[in-house]
Amino acid sequence: VDGEDWWYPACKCHKSVTPDSSAYYCSRCVKHVFQMIPSSCRFRVKLRVIDGTVDAVFVMFDGDM
Repeated sequence: VDGEDWWYPACKCHKSVTPDSSAYYCSRCVKHVFQMIPSSCRFRVKLRVIDGTVDAVFVMFDGDM
């Protein structure tokens, strides 16, 4: 699906983090993450499936692949 990134920065708990000054914040763990390393990124791929009568969007996360 166009217009969205296929990856996102995440905490150790796999929840996405939001930028907060010089760090990232995880709302699930209620803590700040100060270092983002490549293994901290999670993958999210959206697939649009069309059969001619209807279409649907499926979301696959890296744990599903």
